[in-house]
Amino acid sequence: NIEIYDCPPNNLRNYRRGWDFAGTKGGGDYSATVHLADDVEGNVWILDAVDQQVSSNDLRKWIKSNMIIDGRQTFTSMPQDPGQAGKDQANSMSREFQGNRFEFTTESGDKITRAEPIASQVNVGNVKMIKGEWNKRFVEQLRMFPNAKNDDLVDALSRAYNSGFRTTTKKKSKVFM
Repeated sequence: NIEIYDCPPNNLRNYRRGWDFAGTKGGGDYSATVHLADDVEGNVWILDAVDQQVSSNDLRKWIKSNMIIDGRQTFTSMPQDPGQAGKDQANSMSREFQGNRFEFTTESGDKITRAEPIASQVNVGNVKMIKGEWNKRFVEQLRMFPNAKNDDLVDALSRAYNSGFRTTTKKKSKVFM
């Protein structure tokens, strides 16, 4: 139920990018990212979806380059492991990403529960996608979820979609000088 378009409309807003991190390069899971925006009619637009097997150092570079390309209009949501190592990683990465809008949050609920809000929008035809080489791999993971060998793009999509509600409902924080 996802329509594919050559280019996005001019009325997009609420840009956000979700990430799913993998532990190692080669074999197993992929690190993945999905870039979304909403239009004024309430449709969700999938602008980009990429997964790669990268080292932790290359992952940081990949995140940073997406932040530069996306610009400050895009809010980035990244997973944080719940233990001390996750807190340390978030702290370290935060220093590298100064000047950008982002969050680190722990996952809550299982993968299926996290995917249900965006799946509901897909099932009623409210999700559109930009044409790209990544479409086939992305759609394949969506179709096979939750039984696919890899579901990293689905995890990144869920995070991006769900972060949109956090970014639009948060109170503005005070600025101290």
